[in-house]
Amino acid sequence: MKTYIYIFTGILLLLITICPILYHIENKVFNPLQSQELRKIFLSYEKIKKRCSIDNIKLSSHGELFEIYLFNTQKAILDINYPNYANEWEKEKITSETIISKWKKCPLDTTAYKLFKFAFTTNNYNQSECLKSFSTELSEPNNFYSYIYFNDLEYYFLLYCTHKEELYYIRVKL
Repeated sequence: MKTYIYIFTGILLLLITICPILYHIENKVFNPLQSQELRKIFLSYEKIKKRCSIDNIKLSSHGELFEIYLFNTQKAILDINYPNYANEWEKEKITSETIISKWKKCPLDTTAYKLFKFAFTTNNYNQSECLKSFSTELSEPNNFYSYIYFNDLEYYFLLYCTHKEELYYIRVKL
């Protein structure tokens, strides 16, 4: 009987040790914007690399869960006809119910603010050194934003900072 307890304890300790390591590795490696999505966002680009990301849980009556990513871009070209979401985004089919916005200049319009208010008002950006300027970038008049809203459980927001050549990507996919 003691042998089973030792084996169970050993397996439990191994899982407790390995799970956080695997989560950290997956978080560093995972990139939601693959080449097919990037071709829908920009007319053209030379290089895009994930700089950092954080998961946010905003305590509210809805308990929203979202991720935010920051990408460094090189020679990304915006076009008023983009993003061209076409038929799907992140493998979700676009329907007549989907709310889509092409690139618009900041500051945000009232529709965008209402749809993404919880993400814009969170204080969690101060936890990450590279995301601290997100709130300020939303009001920078030379920046552009776009979004795609499927429903209350799945929606995406993009903010492109022209002067820094950076792309913020907020992703809610529950």
